[in-house]
Amino acid sequence: MATELTQFTNDPLIVDMLSAYQQTPYHALDWLANGSMYHYGAALFSYFVDQVYGSGNGALLGAAWRGAMQPGVVHIVDGWAESTTPNEPDLLDSLHQVITDNGGNFDEAFGTFAVYRYFIGSYDDGAHFAHADQWTGAEVRLERRYYPDELPVVGKWAEDPPEHLGSSYIAFDVGALTGPHALRLDFEGDAATRWDVRVLGIGDGAARETPISIDAATVMGSVIVPVAGLMRVVLVATNLGDDSHDPDEYVWPNNSFAYSAGLLECPAPTIEAVTPRVLIAGETTTTTVSGSGFMGGQKLAVTPGGAGIEVTGLVRRDVNTMDVTFAVDANANSGGRDLTIELECGQSVVAPRAIAIEAAGGCRAAPTATAWGLAVLALAVAGCRCRRARR
Repeated sequence: MATELTQFTNDPLIVDMLSAYQQTPYHALDWLANGSMYHYGAALFSYFVDQVYGSGNGALLGAAWRGAMQPGVVHIVDGWAESTTPNEPDLLDSLHQVITDNGGNFDEAFGTFAVYRYFIGSYDDGAHFAHADQWTGAEVRLERRYYPDELPVVGKWAEDPPEHLGSSYIAFDVGALTGPHALRLDFEGDAATRWDVRVLGIGDGAARETPISIDAATVMGSVIVPVAGLMRVVLVATNLGDDSHDPDEYVWPNNSFAYSAGLLECPAPTIEAVTPRVLIAGETTTTTVSGSGFMGGQKLAVTPGGAGIEVTGLVRRDVNTMDVTFAVDANANSGGRDLTIELECGQSVVAPRAIAIEAAGGCRAAPTATAWGLAVLALAVAGCRCRRARR
């Protein structure tokens, strides 16, 4: 079947086989059922391995088949094939090895494959499977599809918990939103298995992919996705199972997960003042940054411009004030530096020359709150009077 995918891309039978696989994505890769073409469609994973880790011409498929060769004799008994030796290594073992031999990792590969599965048929974005646009009718089944007026969703359990090497797809259609928004997604998985969780941001052009980092102790993780320019956000949760999974046992355990989703308003932040504004080369200084939109509940990054300065501490007091600690290298160039604040939801602001660096031992600003953006700074130090031009 995987070889046929490389040769007969628009055959209706191919689409039927793929559809059987895609309509129940929560089933294990090696799931079997009498009368189903699911196991034929599951060859999509072998096709993926050939596309991503090989040349895409089917050559790597041969290596996978050869890697699964076994000694012994096969007999047909009452219509069933029986071997004189155990079915080891099986094809799944061989695919593990082929991926490793070609510089990959099986868990990472299968998580990426779950992403590729989404972009088939009418969902194709031209950046994943070759020929995927010809497989209309084989789109992956979405477990749930939410619209903005159905949010928030809190602690919703998966309706079809994925089996080992199976995935669940949950969509959030955000195209109708106006104004600056972001979508916060929270995941909590069954600790009895391993998870790969990714979020797809789908708009015009290639999709944005964001992994959710899962805490090993709590099996929880979250992410905030800016939705500007997006039509849909998709949560892809894949059950990686464990190393004990064996296709020959015909056992496909599942594990559940819970998710929450909510919209965040995300206005652009502002910077109104930095106190003190002047930083001394070779010293560490804590300043108070005043403004607006320093939103709680999401990550916030403060970045000074230029070399020789870094942020070593940040404490948010409230949405309008935070304390930022800067460490300045002794050899940092003097002069004004821009300051950038970026929120996890995608909004940001750049304040030109919001801070300034002075050489140690030079004229220092009087110890008063000084707003950034002044054209002239009047400086006074005991025994030294000077007038500095705009930084």
